[in-house]
Amino acid sequence: RLPGSTRAVAVLETSLTQALAPIKGLRATLAAVFVGSFLLCVVGSVVVARTVIGPVRALVSGVGAVASGDYTHRVPVVSTDELAQLATAVNHMTATIAEREEALRQSEERLRHAQKMEAVGRLAGGVAHDFNNLLTVMLGRIDLVLGELPEGEPLRGEVMLVQGAAERAATLTRQLLAFGRKQLLQTRLIDINQVVG
Repeated sequence: RLPGSTRAVAVLETSLTQALAPIKGLRATLAAVFVGSFLLCVVGSVVVARTVIGPVRALVSGVGAVASGDYTHRVPVVSTDELAQLATAVNHMTATIAEREEALRQSEERLRHAQKMEAVGRLAGGVAHDFNNLLTVMLGRIDLVLGELPEGEPLRGEVMLVQGAAERAATLTRQLLAFGRKQLLQTRLIDINQVVG
């Protein structure tokens, strides 16, 4: 104790090497902790890359395939977490879009077929209408010729054959006109039991 002082001071004399010895041990411990932390980060990065980044890339690839019109691409489902649920949803969405695209293609095909049939019907109706006009003139002239020929005339039988053919042609023309106009040809009552029997 120093005179007049309430504090005590102690002075120790040691070498610098002895004083820094505990710090050297601390430096080695800190280096080991740093290397361990670095290795843990590397391992963690690999685990995150495999469990998160890989599935996210697969999802992005699947969505890109759908956006480009490839509905056959499927996203692999490798786990049961939220990413797997998302992959399942993308696959379901892709399958649904593919089904709807196919249904739309079939509907368009049916529409094209119906339009072709309508065009054929219009063409048939137009031709039948013009042909019917010609047949009307022919049948009128045949009636006039038959009116001039006596009953026993051999030529009368030939003219009647021509008249029968013209009437059959007129019946066919009416059927074509009905097809072109989408009409019923001839309505009549029938006994279904008799038809089936």
